[in-house]
Amino acid sequence: MADALISIICPYYNRQEYIEFSIKSILEQTYKNIDILLVNDGSTDDSRHIAHSFKDNRITHLDINHQGCWKAKNQGIKKAKGELICFIDSDDFISQDYLNIAIKTINKNPDFDYYYPGSLTIANEDGSKTGSIWRYIDYPNNKRHNLIYLYYHNLIGGIPHAGALIRKHVFADKLYDDSLINLADTVFVVKNALNIKFFLLKEHGQYFNRQHQSQTNKNTKARCKAFSELIYYIWENYPAKYYLPDISDKIEVADNVVQRLMSLQNEYGNICDYYAQSAQKILTWIRQSTHSL
Repeated sequence: MADALISIICPYYNRQEYIEFSIKSILEQTYKNIDILLVNDGSTDDSRHIAHSFKDNRITHLDINHQGCWKAKNQGIKKAKGELICFIDSDDFISQDYLNIAIKTINKNPDFDYYYPGSLTIANEDGSKTGSIWRYIDYPNNKRHNLIYLYYHNLIGGIPHAGALIRKHVFADKLYDDSLINLADTVFVVKNALNIKFFLLKEHGQYFNRQHQSQTNKNTKARCKAFSELIYYIWENYPAKYYLPDISDKIEVADNVVQRLMSLQNEYGNICDYYAQSAQKILTWIRQSTHSL
């Protein structure tokens, strides 16, 4: 696998300010065996023209109607030819050695599914460094359940999607939930936390995550929807030992989850009522369960 083909998926929607810089950073990689999928999610600005101006036989252009970034990424996954898939968002960029350093580590550690960077470098809207770095920790196979605990108590995904190199077979029978506007990556990781072998890339080039107001993750209502549904999923699908290890009684666990949801509902107030909706479904279960006792 020394010269494994890596499929770079870069979806874009109205990113004329950033798309050129992002594509250049991909084309300038010192690791050359790459398959580049530029997925135009129905852009209405000059993004498509800029993307199509790049002439390289490694590039495949996909043009779809505007359906959101996760639909675009799923389309890219379906068309990817590589053994590994790497997502580079169209407002982000990577250092020239990013893939080369990563593949060297992957070749030495071939028995994993999802290789993720130990840090992301946060950039301003103009691409300059903010001085901030987001850091990530290791989740070996016997500690993967900590991803569930971390999310339930802190609403943190724990594993970055940006810049990760993921074996294509991970998506063989499941894709991202493209009904979500954002956070489908977090949902994917938490729902599959016990089924994916994660590997922390301690040595890697720089992935620059550009921060600006038009990012989809700034949509508070969409975040509430994804957060509330994932908390409900955890309650419905995972043993309590993974997220409430000190509680064994099923009713008490359910009550704790309701309190967690209502605390978040109070925090966000009238912005959304998704937390209350999830709490109500669990309260219905509690009433039915206690009534049958």
